[in-house]
Amino acid sequence: MIHKLKILPQYFEDKLKGIKNWEIRNNDRPFKVDDILQLEEWSDETGYTGRLLQEYIKKIYMEAIRATRNHTRQAVHWILQVMIYHFKEGKL
Repeated sequence: MIHKLKILPQYFEDKLKGIKNWEIRNNDRPFKVDDILQLEEWSDETGYTGRLLQEYIKKIYMEAIRATRNHTRQAVHWILQVMIYHFKEGKL
């Protein structure tokens, strides 16, 4: 399954440099090992830039990270370890 997700320019560049080999994402879709993350560069100023890359999910750490929102609600996130050496860069 391919999951299309936004990524900010500074994180996109870190992915291209091989610095960032993980993602922290909301548990709002059925992520599975060997699924593909299609990360589409997006900024507040310009919207989608047209650059994208794809990564395979190598491991999912399901231990919950709790982040409080408005001090009353909690959201659960998953940490996704990805194989960055299997990415392709392209244009939309």
